[in-house]
Amino acid sequence: MNHDLELLAKHFQYRSDGKLDNWRIMPMDDLRGDCDDFAVTALYLMCEGSLFKFWFKLLTFQAMLWYTKSPAGGGHLVLWMRGHGYIDNWDRKWVTKDYMKQEGYKFLFPWLAPFVALKMFNGVVLRLFNKK
Repeated sequence: MNHDLELLAKHFQYRSDGKLDNWRIMPMDDLRGDCDDFAVTALYLMCEGSLFKFWFKLLTFQAMLWYTKSPAGGGHLVLWMRGHGYIDNWDRKWVTKDYMKQEGYKFLFPWLAPFVALKMFNGVVLRLFNKK
């Protein structure tokens, strides 16, 4: 695991988005968010902080953001990366799909890059309006 991802895993604090879901790459000095914030931030950190690499990995299916049902039954986002496996804000370490299934996760669908872009754009817009 790279150093920044270790920091994310160690210092992440769960905070719900509230009623309107928005995805964002969290700054390293404010690691508070929900499962989707953890997943996109983990991908960004695994891409060495490069948005080009972030989008390239999503577009070439070297990374995928999977919508799952958590063991508790709620919607949950996890990151998959080729050569690493799966990581989320609950386990905070790379695991296999078999491990996640044994823990009770149900894999429903991957978010394709255009939809990831829309979710992240939605987050930018919501944050702009919340500042006013």
